Amino acid sequence: IDRAWLWQSCTEFGSFPTTDGGVDSIFGSLVSLSFYINTCRDVFGKEFDGKYIEKAIRSTTEYYGGADGYKGTNVVIPNGALDPWSLVSKLTSKDPTVVPYLVPNSAHCDDMFPLENRNQAGMEVLHRIIAQNIDYWISDIPNPYNHEVEEPEKPWVRPEMKHPLEGLVNAFIPAGQNSPR
Repeated sequence: IDRAWLWQSCTEFGSFPTTDGGVDSIFGSLVSLSFYINTCRDVFGKEFDGKYIEKAIRSTTEYYGGADGYKGTNVVIPNGALDPWSLVSKLTSKDPTVVPYLVPNSAHCDDMFPLENRNQAGMEVLHRIIAQNIDYWISDIPNPYNHEVEEPEKPWVRPEMKHPLEGLVNAFIPAGQNSPR
């Protein structure tokens, strides 16, 4: 197990893939929840017991809102229909800036790889949804790469004299220079 991921699991997510399925499970109970709790305690210290982990998970859920209280905006949330993690993800939203999409016949992290040899149809739809939403979200933001050339600011030039005494000011300016007054 990756130590950084284990730390997040023990202190934030509690994402422990067990085979505790009850008496009718095809897996039996080879990898139980207590296996992961003991691993957290063995690696990070005796205070990482079940109560500590449960409290840490609750705190993370309260902070981020969980799937039902998600506070993010301008995001597409892809999930694979065959991904067990999708069960704890945000799958619906009334907020138009939060766009969950369940990719048919797709597994965990399938959306993070090139389209070759993948579920082409579902991924193509997902990529189109992502591109359309990003275009929409940034459509009102000025483009820093806009190639329209703006008129450069013209240098200040002293206006022509209208009164004979204004010529005295020019007596103190070196020849060939104009300066603001």
